[in-house]
Amino acid sequence: MVAEVLKRLVVMAAFLVYGAHSAAQSPVPVHYVFTGTFSGSLNGVPFNSNVSVIGNGDANLITGGPTFCNPLSSLTFTITNLGVTVTVTDTMSIFSNTTNSAVGFQRGCSGGDWLDMFSPAFAAYDLSSSIGPVNATAFSPVNQETVNTTGGTLTLTSASSFPMFYNGGGGALLPGVTLSAPSLAFGSQAVSTSSAPQTITLTNTGTAPLSIASIAVIGDFSEGNTCPASLAAADSCTIDVTFTPSVAGPISGTLGITSNAPGSPHTLGLTGTGTAPGISLTPSSLTFASRTVGTTSSPQTITLVNTGNAPLNISSLMVTGDYTLVSNCGASVAAGGSCSIIVTFTPLIAGTRAGSVGIADDAPGSPHTAGLSGVGLPAPAAVAEVSTGILDFPAQPIGFDSAQQLLTVTNGGNAPLTFSAIATTIAGEFTIVPPADAAPAPCPVDLAPTESCLIAVVFHPNGPNLREDVLTIDTNVGTITVRMMGTGLVAEASQLSVPGSLDFGAQAIGTRSEGRGVQLRNTSANIATITELAASGDFDVSDTCTTIAPGATCTPLVTFRPAAEGPRNGRLVVRTLRDVNPYIVALTGSGLDIRQPALDLSAERLAFGNTFIGGVVSQTITLRNLGLGALQVVSIVATGDFFSNGACVGTIPAGGSCTVTIAFNPGIPGTRTGVMEIVSNDPGGTRDVGLAGVGCFMPTPFHTRLGLVCGF
Repeated sequence: MVAEVLKRLVVMAAFLVYGAHSAAQSPVPVHYVFTGTFSGSLNGVPFNSNVSVIGNGDANLITGGPTFCNPLSSLTFTITNLGVTVTVTDTMSIFSNTTNSAVGFQRGCSGGDWLDMFSPAFAAYDLSSSIGPVNATAFSPVNQETVNTTGGTLTLTSASSFPMFYNGGGGALLPGVTLSAPSLAFGSQAVSTSSAPQTITLTNTGTAPLSIASIAVIGDFSEGNTCPASLAAADSCTIDVTFTPSVAGPISGTLGITSNAPGSPHTLGLTGTGTAPGISLTPSSLTFASRTVGTTSSPQTITLVNTGNAPLNISSLMVTGDYTLVSNCGASVAAGGSCSIIVTFTPLIAGTRAGSVGIADDAPGSPHTAGLSGVGLPAPAAVAEVSTGILDFPAQPIGFDSAQQLLTVTNGGNAPLTFSAIATTIAGEFTIVPPADAAPAPCPVDLAPTESCLIAVVFHPNGPNLREDVLTIDTNVGTITVRMMGTGLVAEASQLSVPGSLDFGAQAIGTRSEGRGVQLRNTSANIATITELAASGDFDVSDTCTTIAPGATCTPLVTFRPAAEGPRNGRLVVRTLRDVNPYIVALTGSGLDIRQPALDLSAERLAFGNTFIGGVVSQTITLRNLGLGALQVVSIVATGDFFSNGACVGTIPAGGSCTVTIAFNPGIPGTRTGVMEIVSNDPGGTRDVGLAGVGCFMPTPFHTRLGLVCGF
C-alpha cells in the first residue's frame, strides 16, 4: 500500500535528485525540492498543511537501459503546521527505465516495491541536459501511502500540484539564510532607556533569490534593517536591534525572519537585563510621644533600603514641620544597600503637629515620603473646666426645695488646680449642698490633671416668677462664673384626680399584658403640666400626657410583664408643675409560671420472672421530661425485694431523659411484688411503677418434693 501515495512523492523527488549523465558513471550530487498541500497524519496525529520535502542524493546515470540501486543520501519531510521535520528511515534509491530519465523511487536496491507516489510518471523529463529549475504541475498522489520516519509513521493521502526544482549540475537552486551571530546579548540597561544598537548581518548563502516576507522582534526590543524584499544570492543586508527594557530584571526576546528559504522562519535569541533602583522605607511613618512645646524628643530612625538592581541616586532629602533631620543617606545607595534617616521632634506650638520626610530620587514613584506626627503640650498649667455655663432649674413651688443639679469641675491642664472659694451671690434661693452622688468627690479639693469634683445646688424659690443668681468659683487660674435660674410657682391645691391602685391579676411570666388605662383628670382651674410620668417594677407606662386642660382627662396605658412567679408590685408616679407632691398609683399583679415539667416513663410495670433465691437480676426504666419546665426528681425508692441504684435524683431539663436501674433479689420463694415510687415536681404528683418477680430454690430432691422449685 506504500506504493500508492509515497511512490509518487518519491518518484518526484527521484526526478529532482537524478543528476546529469556521466559516461564514467561517477556520482553526481543532485539537489531537489518540491512543495504541495498534503493531508495525512504523523504517528497518529492528523494534519492538513503545506508539506515541504527537502533533501540531497547521489545518482549514477547509466545510459542504454534502466538503472536501479542509485542510493539517496536523504529524504526529508517538513510538516509546517506540526512544526516538525522528519527523515525517511526506510532505505530509498532512484531507478530509471530509459537513458537519462528518472521515473521513481524504490525501497532498497532491488527492482521491486515501487513507491508509486505520483501520477502520471515523468519519464519525459530529461535529466542529462537540464541544469535549471523545471516546474512540474501534474503530480498528485492518488492513494494513501505510508513510510517510516524518525518522527514515527508518516501517512500521506492526497495533495495538490507540485512546483518542482532540481539541478543536475550539483549546485543548489535554493535561497539560504545565514546570520552573523546566533544571538545578541545586550547586558544591563536602565529601565525606559535605549541601548546602543547591535548589528546582525543576514547573508543569502543559497543559489536563488531570497524573498523576505517580514523581519520582526518580540519583547522589549526594536529593529531597523537595510534588507530589501528580495535579496540576491551571495548578497547581504544588516539588521540593527535596540534594547529598551520596560521592567527591572532579566528580559528575553526573539528576532524572527520569515522568507522562502528552507527552515523559515529563522530566529535569533535576544537577551538583556533591565536595571532600576527601588525604595523601601521601614517604618513607613513615625509617631513621636507627646511633649512640651520647645523641648526636643529622642531621635527615631527610618531605614531606607534600595530594593532594586541599580544604584539609587538621591537628589534631595528633607523634612517638613516641627521636625529636624539629624542624619541622612548621602547622594547614593548601592543596589541592595541601606541607610538610616534619623529625625527628632521639637513642637513649636501646642496641638497635633504633622510633618513628613521627602526623598527625591531616580527610583520609580519618586518623590517618596514618610509621615511624621506628634503632639505638642503647653507649658505646665492648670485649666479649670465646668460641665455647663448655666444651671436652669424647672419651675418650683414657692417654699419647696428642688432636686439637685450637679456641676462638674475638671482640671483639663497639666498642673494642679486649687480652689480658694465657691459661693453664690444672693443667699437663700440657690444653695450649695453636699452632692447626692458619691463620686467624684465634692468641691473644693485639689485636682490633679484630668481629675474632677462636683458642686451640687438646689433651688428654693422664695417668691414667684423668674429667680436668678450667680455661682462663683475662685481657683488658682482665675474665677469661673455659672448662671443659675429658675421660676417660683404659687403652690395650689391638688390639680389631678387619679385612681389609687390598678391590679392586673395573673399574667404568664415573660409575657406582656394588654395596656390598662389610668385616668388623670385635671380638677383645677389651671393647665396641668405633667413633669413626671413613670412606672416602676414589672410595669411600664406610655408617656402620652404632657398637658391637661382644666376639666379634661388624659389616660396613659400601663402594661404588666412579670419577671418572676408570685405577687409583683410597682407604682405609677405622676407629677405636675404646680403640685408640691407627686400622685402615686399602686400597681399589682401576679406572675404565673406556665413552664411546667411533664414526667413520662418508659414502662409502668416491670416483670422480673423467676429468680433463684439469693440471686440478683436487673432491669432499667427511662424517665423523660416532656414538659417545658425543669423536672426536679426528689427521690426514687423501691419496696419489697426490689432496689433502685439511686440514679436520676436531681434535675432533668426540658426535653431531657435519665435511666434508673432496678434490681430484684428475692429472699424467700414464691411471688414477690413491690413498687418503685418516684417523687418529683411533676404536676401529676408521685408516680408508681409496679414491680413483680418469683423467688425459686435451686432444684434439689428436697425442694422438688416440697414443690418449691420453679420451672425455667
